[in-house]
Amino acid sequence: LALPVFLLTGAPLLRVFAGALVLIGGWIAGTNLIPMKMGGVANDGYNARNLGKDPLALQCSCVQLWIVEALQEGYSLADMPEEWFALPPKAIQRASRLMARGELEEADRAIRELLCGGHDLLGLHRLELTCEEIYCALVLGRVREAERLFTPEVRRYCRQTRKYCPGRVRQAYAWALLAERDVEKARDLRAEFEQAAARYPYSGELAGERNLMNRADQAFRASSIQDGRAEPPAQKVEKI
Repeated sequence: LALPVFLLTGAPLLRVFAGALVLIGGWIAGTNLIPMKMGGVANDGYNARNLGKDPLALQCSCVQLWIVEALQEGYSLADMPEEWFALPPKAIQRASRLMARGELEEADRAIRELLCGGHDLLGLHRLELTCEEIYCALVLGRVREAERLFTPEVRRYCRQTRKYCPGRVRQAYAWALLAERDVEKARDLRAEFEQAAARYPYSGELAGERNLMNRADQAFRASSIQDGRAEPPAQKVEKI
């Protein structure tokens, strides 16, 4: 659209503006369509060139698009067809589905296998999986392991992504309850979760996230009773 304006207009300022848009658009198109990897991430041109050579990669790409569409329409991962998740062991979607279904022991095993199985994961995927593994370790009673996994790099990633990711708030909620034993902080995080949920585009994820927060409540209540407290603080958490 900017190119004909650049070629036809006689106004100097408009011509400069349209020319800048043409250059920027051409640069973006080139870097996206010329097959290459940037920071280890393949662009659309690289993926398009290789998808035709690998039927399994093409299937995985299609499944990713179907999943995103379903999430935007309000479906949960737990509600989606089982065959969408019949993917290779390296597929992260399987672990995400297990989390959405509340099958934490199975999800924990799947995530640990992905992280420790020698798979060539992107740094972003490894950080995401580590965040979920910390949540699973907390809820399943392995607080020391969760503390070990919560490295400065993971802490920094959590701070950077929590503002727009309800799942990250849910993970922080579990940390506040089960690692810090801070009920007041957990109450604030419940409110923060609802604020993030109100502007989150994938509404299908939210019911599962709330169920996972409730699992953290249950784990907190159980650990409080085991500690011998006369009045478990988790009774307050139920009112959040």
